[in-house]
Amino acid sequence: MSAVKLGMSAMSHLILRNQDWPAIVERRRRNYFLLYATLRDLAPPVTGELKPGVCPLFYPMPTRDKAGAMARLLARGVETVDFWRVRHPAVQAGEFPEVDRLRETVLELPVHQDLSPADVDHVASCVRELLT
Repeated sequence: MSAVKLGMSAMSHLILRNQDWPAIVERRRRNYFLLYATLRDLAPPVTGELKPGVCPLFYPMPTRDKAGAMARLLARGVETVDFWRVRHPAVQAGEFPEVDRLRETVLELPVHQDLSPADVDHVASCVRELLT
């Protein structure tokens, strides 16, 4: 086991070198703002408005029934992520109630750079349908 070399492969380095990072940031921010413009009245992000320069990983949507929301959105073709679902074994439930609440209520909506504005509109309309 001590002979295992840790680190990124040459292929991973090649992929990283060939990314258009400014375009990725711009598209993710665009997608986040498109969701924000459509959903802020029903599902404002738990983090508030996106700050200048921040490249979002997802739109953090609060929901009361996360499992149900995930299932209903997936049925409409919207893949979501169960935000921070697994607690570290050293941390007991209730030790950080604010974190527990986030684990129970936050759903990650996609904003990745490969989504077009039409894709984001589909996500937003599915969420609005879910919440109204």
